[in-house]
Amino acid sequence: VAVSPGPHQLEVRVAIPKDRAWVMVRATDGVGRPLTTQEPRDTAWPEDPVKLKATRLAPTFTEPLAPPGTGATASPSAAVGLLSDPIYRPLRHYLGGMNALADGDTDRAETAARALSLGYDRFAEGSMFVAAFEADDPSRERTASKARQRRALEQAVELDPALDRARVRLLEMSLERGELAEVIEALEAMAPGELRGVEGELLRFRAYMARGNEHAAEEALARASALHPKSCAVLNTERMVARGRSDVRREDAIVEQLVDCPGTLGLRARLAYRRGDTKQATALLEERLTRTPDDVDALTVLGDIAVTEERYRDALAYRRKILELTPYAGGTRIAAADLEARVGQTQRARAEIEDALRLIPYSSALHEIAEHVGIGDDLLRFRVDGAALLRDFRAAPQDGYEGASEVLVLDRSVARVYADGSLRQIVHTITELRTKEAIDRYGEIELPDSVRVLTLHSIKPDGTVVEPEQISGKDGLSLRGLAPGDAVEQEFIVDSEPNPLLPGYLDIGRFSFQSRETPFNVSETLVVSPPGVPLQIERRGGAPEHTREDRDGLEVRRWRVTNSPRLGVEPAMRALVDEVPSVRVFTQLEIPDWLETLTLQLYEAQRSNPELRRLARELVADAPEGAGARRAKLELLHDWVLTNIEDTADISTPATMTLSAKQGSRLMLLKALLREAGVKAELWVGRDRFGPSAIKGGHPMVESFAAPTLAVWADDDDAAPPVIVLANSRSVPIGYMPAGLARSEAVRIRLDDDEGAPGVVSLPDIPDALRDRRSHELEVELDATGAGTITGTLELQGMEAIVWRDELRKIDRDRLPEGFERAELSRLFRGSTIDVQSLELLDEDERDKPLRIQFTASIRGAAARQGKDLVLPSAVVPMNLAFGFTTLPQRQTGLVIPYGPLKTARVTVRLLGGATFKKVPEDISIKRAHGTYSRTITDGGAGASAVTIETRATLIPGVVEAARYPELVALTREIDVEEDEVLRAR
Repeated sequence: VAVSPGPHQLEVRVAIPKDRAWVMVRATDGVGRPLTTQEPRDTAWPEDPVKLKATRLAPTFTEPLAPPGTGATASPSAAVGLLSDPIYRPLRHYLGGMNALADGDTDRAETAARALSLGYDRFAEGSMFVAAFEADDPSRERTASKARQRRALEQAVELDPALDRARVRLLEMSLERGELAEVIEALEAMAPGELRGVEGELLRFRAYMARGNEHAAEEALARASALHPKSCAVLNTERMVARGRSDVRREDAIVEQLVDCPGTLGLRARLAYRRGDTKQATALLEERLTRTPDDVDALTVLGDIAVTEERYRDALAYRRKILELTPYAGGTRIAAADLEARVGQTQRARAEIEDALRLIPYSSALHEIAEHVGIGDDLLRFRVDGAALLRDFRAAPQDGYEGASEVLVLDRSVARVYADGSLRQIVHTITELRTKEAIDRYGEIELPDSVRVLTLHSIKPDGTVVEPEQISGKDGLSLRGLAPGDAVEQEFIVDSEPNPLLPGYLDIGRFSFQSRETPFNVSETLVVSPPGVPLQIERRGGAPEHTREDRDGLEVRRWRVTNSPRLGVEPAMRALVDEVPSVRVFTQLEIPDWLETLTLQLYEAQRSNPELRRLARELVADAPEGAGARRAKLELLHDWVLTNIEDTADISTPATMTLSAKQGSRLMLLKALLREAGVKAELWVGRDRFGPSAIKGGHPMVESFAAPTLAVWADDDDAAPPVIVLANSRSVPIGYMPAGLARSEAVRIRLDDDEGAPGVVSLPDIPDALRDRRSHELEVELDATGAGTITGTLELQGMEAIVWRDELRKIDRDRLPEGFERAELSRLFRGSTIDVQSLELLDEDERDKPLRIQFTASIRGAAARQGKDLVLPSAVVPMNLAFGFTTLPQRQTGLVIPYGPLKTARVTVRLLGGATFKKVPEDISIKRAHGTYSRTITDGGAGASAVTIETRATLIPGVVEAARYPELVALTREIDVEEDEVLRAR
């Protein structure tokens, strides 16, 4: 390459398919003008490379030099030949990193990028590599990577203001962020010679086009073309302009110049085909096939060309070739069948479609086409006449559904099961609308794109059918003119492919014969299957037995219920599946097999990278060695994750992305950090004990395993049980679980070879030191008017402390006293006025310890006058825990009590001014199946000026069946009577 003094750009591209290498060299001067290149006459390797300061040994970069200051040793293979001198260390990192990026090894590339970032901040090209790494690194969240990329580019420009590539990329990133005005302003403020290479001019073109200034954009493109007329980027941009102007001749001319640009063979073929030049298109596509014989796109277009030219046998050959490569391509099989018919092979065409149906039985589109050649769709034989059923419903004298917003006249499902585990399902509903709210719900209907619609319309009371309309600007269909009394009929087919991760397993889903708010007139579900499919049936809630018949070689199972009233809505209802009649049809599911599928989906989520490994080392550097080391590491890593990471995503989010974005899945990041720190941790996903319940012999209900936790072996004794760790709140201590998870079933998802086998495990109980608890210690002094002071301590543990600590992070500290008054003090001495005088938080940041709140407050209206007596409540701290759950006189459904803290109080009331207590309540102890309540006078009493009362209350969390609800009501009333007792003084 002949060069003159000044900056130049040299681009070398190499293709090495096997034992030969093709080298392309392109050189430009500082403004992008091409330079003349000449191939040397003698391309043999020099006999004496030492004299030429060359080496036969190519540098290897599989082990880049360790970053400075890390203490790691460098690999001997990291520097050989001329690059072994220390002065070339930055270059070695640069080349090694580029090599790693080319290999897709982001860990090696990150090591090189970190070395360049830490030790060689005067190497502009090194900063360019760091930017390239950030752009290509798949282990980091894109927003965080772009921020780092921008910083690296800015450093490169600072080091070398003439580095146009960095400046162009920075402006491109600004364009991507929508900062068009800023980019234009920056370009127009540049000196005349700045950014005048090809890349700079193309950037100007894009910016001016985005602004709408076509004249300035075309001038920039013309300058780029003058600099490098054969540049692929320039030619592609010129083609885009020509195409936008519909300048066919100009576009064709440009495409001819693109012949040497990579990836343009298919483009040229498509353009030729679009222009009608099938001969050239065929030649180009056949050339493409010589390079890539399994190019399905090329085979498809060649088949289309053959059809256009009525070469049906050639077209059929192309279609068959495609089917060899993609046997499950339903559209291609249909096209092949059509071609068979065109060449007179009708039987073969029918056989082609039958073969396609055997391979892809779940495709409704394929069944629809098969109907046109006389192959019936057996699913459609199970349709019913909805209009007739609606007429019968309307003709009935009274339906008994008064007060309902809508009535489901028909709720019907027909599932056609196929031997490969796939299925097609007819869903057919007719809904009579009775209120404006129901009309609003059904006025706009959106159906998934993948369904085949059989029926969709409204039916007036007189039988008039109104078809839906497609309104511009709306995604769905509109049913106009709906009025009370109208009915909406929907019928469609849903296709479900076989589960590729669980061959043979199918789950038709749960069909319920009742709902909370909508009465059902007719509910019916059918399951149609070939003989031999091992279907299992789960019946709940008094669902009917099925009837069974054989029809045309298929087994038909039917369940039907009529006149099903609405269940109603009650507070704190348990899961609907445990309340209403329902059936679920499925094939056997082995939980270990299902867990293996989760392993495949979650394996990438625990990936690591050098940044994560480095962070783990730094965080546990101060952990003690020997006894207690594991627990110390867990506490350090747990604290860092809760403090620095926002929990915003599920456990499928990779740990490295969570780390880079500082948001994502805390749990998976903590697991990855623990692994790097040498602490064993497994992913256990729990099932809420108070949620939907699996029944013996029924479906395992794997979907109810929905509470991910970490089981961490933090004890020095390997045989000790693991401690359970949650990360959904910054205030959750290690070992705490909600009551619904404690002692519940969980599944272990195996993500590492040293972890336990996948399967069902049991979560431990909540440690005593973390159980939900709320304790009051109060000293009350009152004068004869019922005014005085309260001094006390509120101690919170478990969920009580978690909730308060979470709120403390949100509340303005100036408003803390006001918040404490509303949340806590308003519960004391009901009807009184309490104002905080002082407030102190103890152990606020020690999540493993109880949160203690010490306070003093003034009180007014704590007591009332009845004649000469001063009367005040004995239950200063109300403790009727079940009160909020017993607002109904009776229930039809099960009640969920998700949470029941232990509540204790020790209250001392002192009377001032010489008054004494005349009467105090007696000691009481209530122990029932759903909870307990006790009250004890421990000091003072009648005749004394002070009394100390200790109370204690519990409520058992869980599900209370409707039949046992009266027991809970009785407990509430019993405690109410005791808490209504008063203290009398004079």
